[in-house]
Amino acid sequence: MDLSKVSTIFQAFHFDANVSPVSLDLPIIFQRRYDFANVVVAKQEFLLMSEKRSGSLDNFVKQAQAVQRQTHQNVILVFRQLADDDKKKLLHAGVSYLDYQENAYLPQLGFLYSKISDTKEIEKELTPTEQRVLIILLLFVPDLVIDIDKISQLSGLAVPSLYRIFKSFKERGWLTNQRKSYQLAKTKVDLFSEVKILLKNPITDAVIISDEDFQRLKTDCDFQI
Repeated sequence: MDLSKVSTIFQAFHFDANVSPVSLDLPIIFQRRYDFANVVVAKQEFLLMSEKRSGSLDNFVKQAQAVQRQTHQNVILVFRQLADDDKKKLLHAGVSYLDYQENAYLPQLGFLYSKISDTKEIEKELTPTEQRVLIILLLFVPDLVIDIDKISQLSGLAVPSLYRIFKSFKERGWLTNQRKSYQLAKTKVDLFSEVKILLKNPITDAVIISDEDFQRLKTDCDFQI
């Protein structure tokens, strides 16, 4: 495990973290297969765990859970690089992770950041309703967790309609879904930078009138331009 790289990743996320080697009283099989380190971030202590040789993701998660039970510490899995499908699996399982490409899920800190490698879904146009919901999320969600009832009140959309839109946003990599609730998949600043090219002018229809008609309307309405 590259401890300096891990420290750099935490710094990139603006966390004040102290990463250091650690000695653990674990069975020799764990020492042979995995590297461990300690990290203190946001006044919380975590155990970093990485594979010395890549293997099955499911087995890595099971072994990490065993280590967590024995050490009574929250474990963060460390990878060189995670595929999008593997990130989704870890998110679904609620497993903390980070990789050297600056993807991270740290639920204890209320933090998630995921770079999207597949942009096909992102390039698809948004409907006017999806745009409205996305703007509301950017403006009115105070943290990562989304209050769907509040979004329903602000948007005027029924909760089932919002769930359909949220599912679409999840497929684009903007939201995650855990324990029957949705969360933002990245900071609002990063999300806006990614989606701003999809936010169109909501005016879809225009009427052209003659100057004569305009002047008459101007007089009748008694306003100045």
